Amino acid sequence: MLKVISAFGVLRREQQRYGEAKEFLIKALEGRKTKLGKDHPSCFKSMHELAFLYKEQGDYNKAEPLLLEAAEGRRLKLSDSHPHTQESIKNLIDLYEALNKPAEADKWRGKLQSGQIRQINE
Repeated sequence: MLKVISAFGVLRREQQRYGEAKEFLIKALEGRKTKLGKDHPSCFKSMHELAFLYKEQGDYNKAEPLLLEAAEGRRLKLSDSHPHTQESIKNLIDLYEALNKPAEADKWRGKLQSGQIRQINE
C-alpha cells in the first residue's frame, strides 16, 4: 500500500499538483519509517522523491537535508554505483548548482564519477 501511495505522490508531482504530491509523499515516508525502519532503502526512496518535489518548487532548505540523507543512506545500503544512489547524487549536484555552492556540487560530482567508474569496471 505504501508503494502505491508513493507512486501517487510521484504522479501528482509530475502533473504539477504539488499540494497533493506533498501529502502523498509525506504519508509514504512516514509509513515506511514506521513499518520498515528509517534506514530501509524504501525510506531513502521516499526521502529522495519528497526532496525532488521540494527542489522543483525551489524550497531548497527542505530539499537539501532529505537529499543528503537519501544519498548517504543509499550509498551505505545499495553502493556508490547503484542507479538509485547515482540518482540522488545527481539531484544533489543540481541542488548545489542552483544554490550557487560549487564546492559542494564538486564534492558530490567526485562521488558520482567514482561510483560510475566502479560500475563500469565491475
